[in-house]
Amino acid sequence: MNTNLPPRISVIVPFHKAQGTLAPCLQSLERQSDPAYEVIIVDDHSPDDSGEIAKAACEKEDFHLIELPVNKGQAVARNEGVKAASGEILAFVDADVVVPDGWLTTYRRLLDESGADVICGGYLVSKGSAPAALFASHEAFFRRLNLPSPQLRTLTTANCVMYREVFEEAGGFPEYYVDASRNPETQKAACMNEDSELGFIIAGYGRKILWTNDNHVKHLFKDTWRGYLAQQRAASRAGALSVFRFPGMLFTRDLYSGEPIVPQLAVTLLMLLSPLALLPWGLQGLWVMILLLGGGLLFLALYHLRFFFYLGSRGMESYGRHRIFGWMLVARIVWVYGVAQGTLDGIRMRLGHCLRGRSLNRGEGS
Repeated sequence: MNTNLPPRISVIVPFHKAQGTLAPCLQSLERQSDPAYEVIIVDDHSPDDSGEIAKAACEKEDFHLIELPVNKGQAVARNEGVKAASGEILAFVDADVVVPDGWLTTYRRLLDESGADVICGGYLVSKGSAPAALFASHEAFFRRLNLPSPQLRTLTTANCVMYREVFEEAGGFPEYYVDASRNPETQKAACMNEDSELGFIIAGYGRKILWTNDNHVKHLFKDTWRGYLAQQRAASRAGALSVFRFPGMLFTRDLYSGEPIVPQLAVTLLMLLSPLALLPWGLQGLWVMILLLGGGLLFLALYHLRFFFYLGSRGMESYGRHRIFGWMLVARIVWVYGVAQGTLDGIRMRLGHCLRGRSLNRGEGS
């Protein structure tokens, strides 16, 4: 055993229905020049051919496959990957990204130079060329340009590295269920925002989370507007549910939008309240609707004005700014819908906790 090697890095790659993206991801990990790393691939009970791609990759040294018996979601899959990992440093990446050749080497250097406990990076470009994919790519990059670093209280597992002791101190990715009355052995855990939740927990321990613009990955964004909107809804739904688990996250800036959550919810509230003016309140109600809905739209217009100028030099000039703004408004409406769904999920989860608590109390007293 070579004792001169640096601390080992374990790369965790969970996947589910990733047959179109997993192979390029794993190939990019094979090309890493780092002297001490392993790759733990976690099959989250994928029904497509992703598993065969993973098995083929695991013929190589230091590539290992874990197969979960049921689809448990990203949080559980990543936690299981960490259990099987041997590294002192953990790296996380999604199955739909391609990392640069020096990805691990750069992260190792940044950890040594910065003194950070966790380092996250973003997306450089989209692997897709469809307008929706380009739009999502530019939007994500633009919103993360001015993140407060190193005072982050969140993280993203699409492109991230951290010390194992930090991960274990925080208890790993939170695993919980909206409806815990069902069998947790077969139920998929609440997921998609588990990385932000873990970042919030880690920051609560006083750990340093650093954002870097020096180690981006390529990401395969959704190439249809329908897929983009579905992602918007899922992200906002998961974010709203997280607030029920960790109310302090209301005052953090999430990595997806780059915005503080409270202003986002203020706009959401304006747009949710505006339909109330359709009740039979006459002309006065019409003015209420105009003020509430118009206020929310005006806020969006002012916020996104800078984004228009940014896109002007990013290859989307021919698509038309009127179309871009239209999709922004549609995306925000879908975002509001996701928040409403997540709020209902949170109420259902909290109500379930209360009912189970009462049941347990009655049982204990009998």
